[in-house]
Amino acid sequence: MRFVRKVLGAILRPIYKGFFERPLWWFLARVKSFFLAEIGPQIEGNERRVAAIEERLRSMEANNAAQWNALEQLLLGLFHQPELRIDSDGRISGPYDDLTSSAAGQDRIHERNNLR
Repeated sequence: MRFVRKVLGAILRPIYKGFFERPLWWFLARVKSFFLAEIGPQIEGNERRVAAIEERLRSMEANNAAQWNALEQLLLGLFHQPELRIDSDGRISGPYDDLTSSAAGQDRIHERNNLR
């Protein structure tokens, strides 16, 4: 039985390689090159579009970060301004004295200064 298998394998293997395996792989290589030739320009176009989108996204993120920094600086500037009081005479005086005189007022002042 083993001997018959070896003989048939030795006889049929070259026939299989000559008529089936080599032409099959040749045909598949042709088909692959045909499809890749069609897909290649599309892939390159998509890569360019993705690169352009990434560049726009980077610039938008930089602009967004700059706007948030400007807003943060504006808010910090507003919070650091002293509170002004208008007397009954119409005169403007400094910060409230009750804020600086009590411990709770001191805590509120320090809280404003430590927002960051």
